[in-house]
Amino acid sequence: MDTFEVETIEVGEIAPDAKLSNGEKLYRGRLRKSIKNVVVKIIPNQEFEDFKKRVNREIYAAKANERNQNVLSVEKIEVNTNDGQLYIAYEDFDHTLKNIVDDTLNKPIKQILLTATEGLMHFHDKKFVHRNIRPENIVIKEENSNYNGKIADLSMSKLLTDGKNVTISRDFSENGFSAPELINYFNIDQGNKKKSTNNSQRKKVTEKVDIFSMGVVYFYAFTEYHPFARDGRSLQQNICDKKFVPNFNTLKKSKSLSAVEVPLITNLIQKMIQYDPKKRPTIKQVLNHPFFWTDQRKVAFLTVTSQYIQGCDMEDKESMRAQCGPSYENWQENLDPKVQETLKEKRKYKNDVTELLRSLRNLPAHVNEKRNEDLRNFFNQYQNGVVGYFSEQYPYYFIDFYNYFIEYSSYDTLREFYCDCYVVGRYGTHKCNQIEAFCAFDWETN
Repeated sequence: MDTFEVETIEVGEIAPDAKLSNGEKLYRGRLRKSIKNVVVKIIPNQEFEDFKKRVNREIYAAKANERNQNVLSVEKIEVNTNDGQLYIAYEDFDHTLKNIVDDTLNKPIKQILLTATEGLMHFHDKKFVHRNIRPENIVIKEENSNYNGKIADLSMSKLLTDGKNVTISRDFSENGFSAPELINYFNIDQGNKKKSTNNSQRKKVTEKVDIFSMGVVYFYAFTEYHPFARDGRSLQQNICDKKFVPNFNTLKKSKSLSAVEVPLITNLIQKMIQYDPKKRPTIKQVLNHPFFWTDQRKVAFLTVTSQYIQGCDMEDKESMRAQCGPSYENWQENLDPKVQETLKEKRKYKNDVTELLRSLRNLPAHVNEKRNEDLRNFFNQYQNGVVGYFSEQYPYYFIDFYNYFIEYSSYDTLREFYCDCYVVGRYGTHKCNQIEAFCAFDWETN
Protein backbone atom coordinates (compact mmCIF):
# COMPACT_ATOMS: atom_id res chain seq x y z
CA MET A 1 0.00 0.00 0.00
CA ASP A 2 1.20 3.53 -0.75
CA THR A 3 2.02 5.62 2.29
CA PHE A 4 0.60 9.10 2.64
CA GLU A 5 2.74 11.87 4.10
CA VAL A 6 0.46 14.28 5.96
CA GLU A 7 0.96 17.95 5.29
CA THR A 8 2.36 20.08 8.13
CA ILE A 9 1.41 23.73 7.82
CA GLU A 10 1.93 26.78 9.96
CA VAL A 11 -1.66 27.98 9.84
CA GLY A 12 -4.17 25.19 9.35
CA GLU A 13 -6.62 25.42 6.47
CA ILE A 14 -9.11 23.06 8.13
CA ALA A 15 -11.25 24.93 10.62
CA PRO A 16 -13.45 22.67 12.81
CA ASP A 17 -16.53 24.34 14.27
CA ALA A 18 -19.53 22.71 15.99
CA LYS A 19 -19.22 19.17 17.26
CA LEU A 20 -21.22 16.69 15.20
CA SER A 21 -20.94 13.41 17.09
CA ASN A 22 -20.87 12.28 20.70
CA GLY A 23 -18.85 9.21 19.73
CA GLU A 24 -15.95 9.89 17.39
CA LYS A 25 -14.50 13.39 17.38
CA LEU A 26 -16.43 14.66 14.37
CA TYR A 27 -17.07 18.35 13.77
CA ARG A 28 -18.78 20.55 11.25
CA GLY A 29 -16.08 22.66 9.66
CA ARG A 30 -14.83 24.44 6.58
CA LEU A 31 -11.75 24.85 4.43
CA ARG A 32 -10.60 28.40 5.00
CA LYS A 33 -9.24 29.14 1.51
CA SER A 34 -12.22 27.82 -0.45
CA ILE A 35 -14.83 28.41 2.28
CA LYS A 36 -16.01 24.89 1.53
CA ASN A 37 -18.11 23.10 4.16
CA VAL A 38 -16.60 19.83 5.39
CA VAL A 39 -16.89 17.30 8.18
CA VAL A 40 -13.71 17.08 10.26
CA LYS A 41 -12.37 14.11 12.19
CA ILE A 42 -9.80 15.06 14.83
CA ILE A 43 -7.20 12.56 16.03
CA PRO A 44 -5.19 13.69 19.10
CA ASN A 45 -1.41 13.69 18.63
CA GLN A 46 -0.89 11.01 21.29
CA GLU A 47 -3.07 8.67 19.27
CA PHE A 48 -1.55 9.51 15.91
CA GLU A 49 0.94 6.64 15.76
CA ASP A 50 -1.82 4.14 16.56
CA PHE A 51 -4.00 5.63 13.82
CA LYS A 52 -1.25 6.13 11.24
CA LYS A 53 -1.83 2.80 9.47
CA ARG A 54 -5.59 3.36 9.43
CA VAL A 55 -5.15 6.89 8.07
CA ASN A 56 -2.90 5.59 5.29
CA ARG A 57 -5.50 2.97 4.42
CA GLU A 58 -8.28 5.52 4.37
CA ILE A 59 -6.41 7.90 2.08
CA TYR A 60 -5.32 5.09 -0.22
CA ALA A 61 -8.85 3.74 -0.55
CA ALA A 62 -10.34 7.22 -0.89
CA LYS A 63 -7.97 8.08 -3.73
CA ALA A 64 -8.85 4.86 -5.54
CA ASN A 65 -12.57 5.63 -5.24
CA GLU A 66 -12.54 9.43 -5.33
CA ARG A 67 -14.62 9.78 -8.49
CA ASN A 68 -17.61 7.89 -7.16
CA GLN A 69 -20.48 9.94 -5.77
CA ASN A 70 -21.45 7.17 -3.32
CA VAL A 71 -18.09 6.88 -1.56
CA LEU A 72 -17.32 9.70 0.89
CA SER A 73 -14.26 11.59 -0.30
CA VAL A 74 -11.40 12.99 1.77
CA GLU A 75 -10.96 16.68 0.95
CA LYS A 76 -7.79 17.39 2.90
CA ILE A 77 -5.60 16.05 5.69
CA GLU A 78 -3.12 17.96 7.78
CA VAL A 79 -1.33 18.14 11.10
CA ASN A 80 -2.12 21.34 12.93
CA THR A 81 1.14 22.65 14.38
CA ASN A 82 -0.71 24.68 17.00
CA ASP A 83 -2.17 21.69 18.83
CA GLY A 84 -0.37 18.73 17.22
CA GLN A 85 -3.65 17.07 16.28
CA LEU A 86 -4.38 15.32 13.01
CA TYR A 87 -7.29 16.84 11.08
CA ILE A 88 -9.05 14.87 8.34
CA ALA A 89 -11.58 16.86 6.31
CA TYR A 90 -14.28 14.89 4.52
CA GLU A 91 -16.84 16.15 2.04
CA ASP A 92 -19.85 17.53 3.85
CA PHE A 93 -22.89 15.36 4.62
CA ASP A 94 -26.18 15.87 6.43
CA HIS A 95 -26.96 12.64 8.30
CA THR A 96 -25.72 9.20 9.13
CA LEU A 97 -28.02 6.22 8.66
CA LYS A 98 -27.83 5.55 12.39
CA ASN A 99 -28.96 9.12 13.10
CA ILE A 100 -31.95 8.73 10.74
CA VAL A 101 -33.03 5.40 12.23
CA ASP A 102 -32.46 6.27 15.89
CA ASP A 103 -34.25 9.62 15.57
CA THR A 104 -37.06 8.02 13.50
CA LEU A 105 -36.65 10.67 10.82
CA ASN A 106 -39.02 10.27 7.89
CA LYS A 107 -36.52 9.69 5.10
CA PRO A 108 -36.53 7.44 2.01
CA ILE A 109 -34.70 4.45 3.50
CA LYS A 110 -34.83 2.40 0.31
CA GLN A 111 -33.28 5.16 -1.79
CA ILE A 112 -30.54 5.66 0.78
CA LEU A 113 -29.72 1.95 0.87
CA LEU A 114 -29.79 1.66 -2.93
CA THR A 115 -27.31 4.50 -3.42
CA ALA A 116 -25.06 3.33 -0.57
CA THR A 117 -25.04 -0.17 -2.08
CA GLU A 118 -24.02 1.35 -5.41
CA GLY A 119 -21.07 2.88 -3.55
CA LEU A 120 -20.13 -0.52 -2.13
CA MET A 121 -20.38 -2.02 -5.63
CA HIS A 122 -17.87 0.55 -6.88
CA PHE A 123 -15.65 -0.23 -3.90
CA HIS A 124 -15.73 -3.96 -4.69
CA ASP A 125 -15.14 -3.28 -8.39
CA LYS A 126 -11.90 -1.60 -7.34
CA LYS A 127 -11.03 -4.83 -5.46
CA PHE A 128 -11.35 -3.31 -1.98
CA VAL A 129 -13.12 -4.85 1.00
CA HIS A 130 -14.49 -2.36 3.52
CA ARG A 131 -14.73 -4.60 6.65
CA ASN A 132 -16.58 -2.01 8.72
CA ILE A 133 -20.03 -1.53 7.14
CA ARG A 134 -22.46 -0.33 9.81
CA PRO A 135 -25.12 2.39 10.16
CA GLU A 136 -22.61 4.96 11.42
CA ASN A 137 -20.53 4.47 8.29
CA ILE A 138 -23.32 5.12 5.81
CA VAL A 139 -23.74 8.87 5.50
CA ILE A 140 -26.38 10.79 3.59
CA LYS A 141 -26.16 13.95 1.52
CA GLU A 142 -29.50 15.65 0.99
CA GLU A 143 -29.87 17.62 -2.25
CA ASN A 144 -33.12 18.81 -3.82
CA SER A 145 -35.19 16.14 -2.01
CA ASN A 146 -32.75 13.43 -3.14
CA TYR A 147 -31.02 11.43 -0.43
CA ASN A 148 -27.69 10.09 -1.59
CA GLY A 149 -26.17 7.35 0.58
CA LYS A 150 -22.38 7.20 0.73
CA ILE A 151 -19.94 4.64 2.13
CA ALA A 152 -17.75 6.29 4.78
CA ASP A 153 -14.84 5.48 7.11
CA LEU A 154 -12.47 3.58 4.83
CA SER A 155 -9.87 3.19 7.59
CA MET A 156 -10.50 -0.56 7.94
CA SER A 157 -10.57 -1.19 4.20
CA LYS A 158 -8.04 -3.36 2.48
CA LEU A 159 -7.11 -4.24 -1.08
CA LEU A 160 -7.95 -7.84 -1.96
CA THR A 161 -4.84 -9.96 -2.48
CA ASP A 162 -4.87 -11.06 -6.14
CA GLY A 163 -8.43 -9.75 -6.17
CA LYS A 164 -9.61 -12.69 -4.04
CA ASN A 165 -9.15 -12.28 -0.29
CA VAL A 166 -7.55 -10.36 2.56
CA THR A 167 -5.90 -11.49 5.76
CA ILE A 168 -7.03 -10.21 9.16
CA SER A 169 -4.90 -9.68 12.21
CA ARG A 170 -7.12 -7.59 14.46
CA ASP A 171 -10.23 -8.11 16.56
CA PHE A 172 -13.51 -7.35 14.76
CA SER A 173 -15.70 -9.01 17.38
CA GLU A 174 -16.74 -5.72 19.03
CA ASN A 175 -18.55 -4.61 15.87
CA GLY A 176 -22.08 -6.03 16.02
CA PHE A 177 -22.36 -5.85 12.24
CA SER A 178 -19.35 -8.04 11.41
CA ALA A 179 -19.65 -11.30 9.51
CA PRO A 180 -19.09 -14.55 11.44
CA GLU A 181 -15.83 -15.29 9.61
CA LEU A 182 -14.42 -11.98 10.91
CA ILE A 183 -15.57 -12.68 14.45
CA ASN A 184 -14.47 -16.31 14.33
CA TYR A 185 -10.86 -15.30 14.01
CA PHE A 186 -11.26 -14.62 17.70
CA ASN A 187 -13.12 -17.44 19.44
CA ILE A 188 -16.26 -16.30 21.25
CA ASP A 189 -16.92 -18.59 24.18
CA GLN A 190 -19.40 -17.43 26.79
CA GLY A 191 -18.52 -13.82 26.14
CA ASN A 192 -14.75 -14.28 26.46
CA LYS A 193 -12.49 -13.39 23.56
CA LYS A 194 -9.65 -15.72 22.77
CA LYS A 195 -7.54 -15.61 19.64
CA SER A 196 -8.18 -18.59 17.39
CA THR A 197 -5.43 -21.17 17.25
CA ASN A 198 -6.58 -22.22 13.79
CA ASN A 199 -5.34 -19.10 12.03
CA SER A 200 -4.51 -20.86 8.76
CA GLN A 201 -8.22 -21.49 8.14
CA ARG A 202 -9.74 -18.35 9.60
CA LYS A 203 -7.49 -15.44 8.77
CA LYS A 204 -8.50 -15.06 5.11
CA VAL A 205 -11.78 -13.41 4.21
CA THR A 206 -13.37 -12.07 1.02
CA GLU A 207 -15.57 -9.13 0.07
CA LYS A 208 -18.53 -11.29 1.19
CA VAL A 209 -17.95 -9.94 4.73
CA ASP A 210 -19.35 -6.63 3.44
CA ILE A 211 -22.41 -8.38 1.99
CA PHE A 212 -23.23 -9.85 5.41
CA SER A 213 -22.80 -6.49 7.13
CA MET A 214 -24.92 -4.69 4.57
CA GLY A 215 -27.67 -7.29 5.00
CA VAL A 216 -27.70 -6.62 8.74
CA VAL A 217 -27.80 -2.89 8.01
CA TYR A 218 -30.82 -3.38 5.71
CA PHE A 219 -32.72 -5.18 8.47
CA TYR A 220 -31.79 -2.54 11.04
CA ALA A 221 -32.70 0.37 8.75
CA PHE A 222 -36.19 -0.94 8.03
CA THR A 223 -37.06 -2.23 11.50
CA GLU A 224 -34.94 -0.20 13.97
CA TYR A 225 -33.87 -3.56 15.42
CA HIS A 226 -30.74 -5.64 15.08
CA PRO A 227 -31.60 -9.04 13.56
CA PHE A 228 -29.23 -10.88 15.92
CA ALA A 229 -30.33 -9.15 19.14
CA ARG A 230 -32.31 -11.88 20.89
CA ASP A 231 -32.26 -14.75 23.39
CA GLY A 232 -30.25 -12.85 26.00
CA ARG A 233 -26.95 -13.55 24.28
CA SER A 234 -24.44 -11.15 22.75
CA LEU A 235 -24.77 -10.13 19.12
CA GLN A 236 -21.50 -11.88 18.38
CA GLN A 237 -22.66 -15.19 19.86
CA ASN A 238 -25.86 -15.16 17.81
CA ILE A 239 -24.02 -14.16 14.63
CA CYS A 240 -21.63 -17.09 15.09
CA ASP A 241 -24.46 -19.54 15.82
CA LYS A 242 -25.27 -21.35 12.56
CA LYS A 243 -28.70 -22.32 13.88
CA PHE A 244 -29.82 -18.83 14.91
CA VAL A 245 -32.71 -17.50 12.81
CA PRO A 246 -33.63 -13.79 12.97
CA ASN A 247 -37.27 -12.85 13.37
CA PHE A 248 -38.04 -11.73 9.81
CA ASN A 249 -41.68 -11.08 10.72
CA THR A 250 -40.41 -7.80 12.19
CA LEU A 251 -40.04 -6.51 8.64
CA LYS A 252 -43.83 -6.71 8.17
CA LYS A 253 -44.22 -3.85 10.66
CA SER A 254 -41.96 -1.48 8.75
CA LYS A 255 -43.64 1.74 7.62
CA SER A 256 -41.03 2.07 4.87
CA LEU A 257 -42.03 -1.14 3.06
CA SER A 258 -45.05 -1.89 0.88
CA ALA A 259 -46.87 -5.24 0.77
CA VAL A 260 -44.92 -6.36 -2.29
CA GLU A 261 -41.59 -5.26 -0.82
CA VAL A 262 -41.73 -7.18 2.48
CA PRO A 263 -41.30 -10.68 0.96
CA LEU A 264 -38.66 -9.33 -1.44
CA ILE A 265 -36.47 -7.67 1.19
CA THR A 266 -36.91 -10.71 3.45
CA ASN A 267 -35.65 -12.96 0.68
CA LEU A 268 -32.72 -10.65 -0.09
CA ILE A 269 -31.59 -10.26 3.53
CA GLN A 270 -31.85 -14.02 4.09
CA LYS A 271 -29.39 -14.51 1.24
CA MET A 272 -27.05 -11.74 2.38
CA ILE A 273 -26.65 -12.89 5.99
CA GLN A 274 -26.09 -16.59 5.35
CA TYR A 275 -23.44 -18.07 7.59
CA ASP A 276 -21.46 -19.54 4.70
CA PRO A 277 -19.92 -16.64 2.74
CA LYS A 278 -19.88 -18.68 -0.48
CA LYS A 279 -23.69 -18.77 -0.40
CA ARG A 280 -24.05 -15.00 -0.14
CA PRO A 281 -24.73 -13.03 -3.32
CA THR A 282 -22.22 -10.70 -4.92
CA ILE A 283 -22.85 -6.99 -4.61
CA LYS A 284 -24.07 -6.94 -8.23
CA GLN A 285 -26.55 -9.71 -7.48
CA VAL A 286 -27.80 -7.68 -4.53
CA LEU A 287 -28.44 -4.70 -6.80
CA ASN A 288 -30.15 -6.90 -9.39
CA HIS A 289 -32.49 -8.44 -6.83
CA PRO A 290 -36.19 -7.68 -7.49
CA PHE A 291 -36.40 -5.67 -4.27
CA PHE A 292 -34.66 -2.85 -6.14
CA TRP A 293 -36.61 -3.24 -9.39
CA THR A 294 -38.93 -0.52 -10.64
CA ASP A 295 -42.60 -1.29 -11.30
CA GLN A 296 -41.83 -1.32 -15.01
CA ARG A 297 -39.12 -3.92 -14.54
CA LYS A 298 -41.42 -6.10 -12.44
CA VAL A 299 -44.03 -5.98 -15.18
CA ALA A 300 -41.33 -6.81 -17.75
CA PHE A 301 -40.33 -9.85 -15.69
CA LEU A 302 -43.94 -11.05 -15.47
CA THR A 303 -44.35 -10.52 -19.22
CA VAL A 304 -41.21 -12.46 -20.15
CA THR A 305 -41.85 -15.33 -17.73
CA SER A 306 -45.48 -15.64 -18.81
CA GLN A 307 -44.47 -15.80 -22.45
CA TYR A 308 -41.83 -18.35 -21.58
CA ILE A 309 -44.12 -20.67 -19.61
CA GLN A 310 -46.90 -20.45 -22.21
CA GLY A 311 -44.42 -21.64 -24.81
CA CYS A 312 -43.22 -24.55 -22.67
CA ASP A 313 -44.37 -28.12 -22.91
CA MET A 314 -46.83 -29.66 -20.48
CA GLU A 315 -44.06 -31.05 -18.26
CA ASP A 316 -42.70 -27.57 -17.42
CA LYS A 317 -46.19 -26.25 -16.75
CA GLU A 318 -46.88 -29.17 -14.41
CA SER A 319 -43.60 -28.44 -12.67
CA MET A 320 -44.70 -24.85 -12.00
CA ARG A 321 -48.10 -26.01 -10.81
CA ALA A 322 -46.44 -28.47 -8.42
CA GLN A 323 -44.04 -25.90 -6.95
CA CYS A 324 -46.22 -22.78 -6.88
CA GLY A 325 -49.74 -23.99 -7.55
CA PRO A 326 -51.09 -24.98 -4.10
CA SER A 327 -50.80 -21.41 -2.84
CA TYR A 328 -52.83 -19.99 -5.73
CA GLU A 329 -55.75 -22.34 -6.18
CA ASN A 330 -58.94 -20.42 -6.96
CA TRP A 331 -56.87 -17.26 -7.26
CA GLN A 332 -59.65 -15.33 -9.07
CA GLU A 333 -62.09 -15.60 -6.16
CA ASN A 334 -60.10 -13.12 -4.04
CA LEU A 335 -60.04 -10.42 -6.70
CA ASP A 336 -62.22 -7.32 -6.77
CA PRO A 337 -65.30 -7.67 -9.04
CA LYS A 338 -63.92 -4.92 -11.34
CA VAL A 339 -60.76 -6.95 -11.92
CA GLN A 340 -62.67 -10.20 -12.36
CA GLU A 341 -64.96 -8.58 -14.92
CA THR A 342 -62.04 -7.16 -16.92
CA LEU A 343 -60.31 -10.54 -17.03
CA LYS A 344 -63.49 -12.34 -18.15
CA GLU A 345 -64.00 -9.83 -20.95
CA LYS A 346 -60.62 -10.70 -22.47
CA ARG A 347 -60.44 -14.45 -22.13
CA LYS A 348 -61.48 -17.33 -19.89
CA TYR A 349 -58.73 -17.63 -17.29
CA LYS A 350 -58.45 -20.90 -15.42
CA ASN A 351 -57.80 -21.20 -11.68
CA ASP A 352 -54.26 -22.24 -12.41
CA VAL A 353 -50.96 -20.64 -11.38
CA THR A 354 -49.78 -20.38 -14.99
CA GLU A 355 -52.99 -18.50 -15.78
CA LEU A 356 -52.40 -16.19 -12.83
CA LEU A 357 -49.03 -15.37 -14.33
CA ARG A 358 -50.66 -14.72 -17.71
CA SER A 359 -53.24 -12.38 -16.15
CA LEU A 360 -50.44 -10.42 -14.47
CA ARG A 361 -48.81 -10.04 -17.86
CA ASN A 362 -52.01 -8.88 -19.56
CA LEU A 363 -53.61 -6.64 -16.92
CA PRO A 364 -51.22 -3.64 -17.25
CA ALA A 365 -52.10 -3.49 -20.96
CA HIS A 366 -55.83 -3.69 -20.20
CA VAL A 367 -55.50 -0.91 -17.63
CA ASN A 368 -53.89 1.40 -20.19
CA GLU A 369 -56.75 1.05 -22.64
CA LYS A 370 -58.60 4.37 -23.01
CA ARG A 371 -62.00 3.05 -21.99
CA ASN A 372 -60.71 1.58 -18.73
CA GLU A 373 -60.39 4.79 -16.74
CA ASP A 374 -62.32 3.32 -13.78
CA LEU A 375 -59.94 0.38 -13.66
CA ARG A 376 -56.94 2.73 -13.80
CA ASN A 377 -58.30 4.72 -10.89
CA PHE A 378 -58.87 1.49 -8.99
CA PHE A 379 -55.27 0.31 -9.37
CA ASN A 380 -53.90 3.80 -8.68
CA GLN A 381 -55.14 3.42 -5.12
CA TYR A 382 -52.39 0.88 -4.56
CA GLN A 383 -48.69 1.51 -4.29
CA ASN A 384 -47.02 -0.22 -7.26
CA GLY A 385 -50.33 -0.39 -9.19
CA VAL A 386 -51.25 -3.85 -10.55
CA VAL A 387 -48.18 -5.45 -8.97
CA GLY A 388 -49.05 -3.89 -5.61
CA TYR A 389 -52.72 -4.84 -5.78
CA PHE A 390 -51.96 -8.51 -6.38
CA SER A 391 -49.44 -8.37 -3.54
CA GLU A 392 -52.22 -7.33 -1.21
CA GLN A 393 -54.07 -10.52 -2.18
CA TYR A 394 -51.04 -12.79 -2.54
CA PRO A 395 -48.03 -11.24 -0.74
CA TYR A 396 -45.55 -13.91 -1.86
CA TYR A 397 -46.54 -14.37 -5.51
CA PHE A 398 -43.68 -12.29 -6.95
CA ILE A 399 -40.87 -13.87 -4.97
CA ASP A 400 -42.42 -17.31 -5.58
CA PHE A 401 -42.30 -16.73 -9.34
CA TYR A 402 -38.82 -15.23 -9.14
CA ASN A 403 -37.49 -18.22 -7.22
CA TYR A 404 -39.19 -20.69 -9.53
CA PHE A 405 -37.62 -19.24 -12.69
CA ILE A 406 -34.09 -19.29 -11.23
CA GLU A 407 -33.87 -22.76 -12.76
CA TYR A 408 -34.26 -21.16 -16.20
CA SER A 409 -32.05 -18.12 -15.54
CA SER A 410 -29.44 -19.03 -18.15
CA TYR A 411 -32.01 -18.72 -20.97
CA ASP A 412 -31.49 -15.61 -23.10
CA THR A 413 -34.91 -14.09 -22.39
CA LEU A 414 -34.54 -14.49 -18.61
CA ARG A 415 -30.81 -13.85 -18.29
CA GLU A 416 -30.98 -10.14 -17.51
CA PHE A 417 -33.24 -10.71 -14.50
CA TYR A 418 -30.73 -12.97 -12.73
CA CYS A 419 -27.29 -12.30 -14.17
CA ASP A 420 -25.23 -9.78 -12.23
CA CYS A 421 -24.08 -8.26 -15.52
CA TYR A 422 -27.28 -6.23 -15.27
CA VAL A 423 -27.38 -3.84 -12.34
CA VAL A 424 -30.36 -1.85 -11.13
CA GLY A 425 -29.40 1.71 -10.27
CA ARG A 426 -31.18 4.99 -9.67
CA TYR A 427 -31.19 5.66 -13.42
CA GLY A 428 -32.64 2.27 -14.35
CA THR A 429 -31.10 -1.04 -15.30
CA HIS A 430 -27.80 -1.00 -17.15
CA LYS A 431 -25.43 -3.60 -18.47
CA CYS A 432 -21.99 -3.82 -16.89
CA ASN A 433 -18.89 -3.82 -19.06
CA GLN A 434 -17.44 -7.02 -17.62
CA ILE A 435 -20.21 -9.22 -18.99
CA GLU A 436 -18.84 -12.74 -18.94
CA ALA A 437 -16.57 -12.24 -15.93
CA PHE A 438 -19.43 -11.59 -13.52
CA CYS A 439 -22.13 -13.94 -14.79
CA ALA A 440 -23.36 -16.18 -12.02
CA PHE A 441 -26.44 -18.37 -11.85
CA ASP A 442 -25.88 -19.73 -8.37
CA TRP A 443 -28.80 -18.20 -6.46
CA GLU A 444 -30.33 -20.53 -3.93
CA THR A 445 -34.07 -20.51 -3.46
CA ASN A 446 -34.21 -21.09 0.27
